[in-house]
Amino acid sequence: MTDHPNSIVIKLVMDGEFEAASTIARERGMAVHEELARIAGFLSLARWLAVNAEAPLIRTEAQSVLATIGTICRRWVENAQPRPPPSQPGTKAEFDRLIVDAISDRGFYHPIRVPGIDGQIAANRSNAPDPSGAYHAAEWELLRPLLTRACGGTLRDKVVVDIGCADGFFALNLAREGARVIAIDIAVTMAQRTATLAALNGLQDRIVVQLGPAHELAVILERVRAVRPDLAGVDAICALGVVYHFNDLVGSLHALTRLRVPILFEFNATLAQDESGFDPSRHRNPMPVSLVWLRGWLRAAGFACVMEPAWRTSADRLAKRPIATRQEMLLAMPSRG
Repeated sequence: MTDHPNSIVIKLVMDGEFEAASTIARERGMAVHEELARIAGFLSLARWLAVNAEAPLIRTEAQSVLATIGTICRRWVENAQPRPPPSQPGTKAEFDRLIVDAISDRGFYHPIRVPGIDGQIAANRSNAPDPSGAYHAAEWELLRPLLTRACGGTLRDKVVVDIGCADGFFALNLAREGARVIAIDIAVTMAQRTATLAALNGLQDRIVVQLGPAHELAVILERVRAVRPDLAGVDAICALGVVYHFNDLVGSLHALTRLRVPILFEFNATLAQDESGFDPSRHRNPMPVSLVWLRGWLRAAGFACVMEPAWRTSADRLAKRPIATRQEMLLAMPSRG
């Protein structure tokens, strides 16, 4: 996992030993130790509320959050030491705000709609192209018809895999459209956020969150099917804003295309004059992907590429300034035969 490069830290995290993992990470100069400590505190808070909250509604909400996170790693919940909040939440809105504040260590990547918090949590990353959320709304509005087309005209009850789910923006929107989503991220913090926000939005039955890299997709899907037989088939894959994070680009693409289902890509591409210098064997995070190379690779793998030319124009316009890197969106459809 790129979020935890040291194998000792990884093992401790998967065993639910967040405090021990945070201590080792701090001793070794790994910046992630603060995030691990925050996750441990968040889980302890939710564990306490699930048992000791005065309002039955709050206990139920906290139990839902823990149950959803427990599907990622049961030990995370079992090993959490209950700790009370500064004050007892009495309403769902107060509970939602308390939980969101507990997980918002670096701000959110996207605007996330949570009914109990004035409708929406604004994206507040310093490098967000448009703090108002218009940029991210454009992403969703442009990809929705492409993905709907890929799924045969409707998203309802389709199984969509969201690779690199981050804080759950696309997974939540897909679930609201009626899709069943398998949300996957390599970072513990992102998987935890998506699971938590799914529970706060009442979408925990439609979103299953898993931890792991894209090149292990087959293993992850088997793990999901063992507990959710209704997710045995996959109708489409989303790889949105994540391709240039793949350390093993070719291995990850092999894993995605092996399912022979439509794949929607959105990514930063190298400029035309840089195409000749692109070397997929040296792909690292984050590095723009060659559009020419990717389209050629997909065609060789038996996929036809459908470009979305409106995306780049909309991205520039809605961000109110030119995007520094070339934004591309394409739908890869498995060729017949």
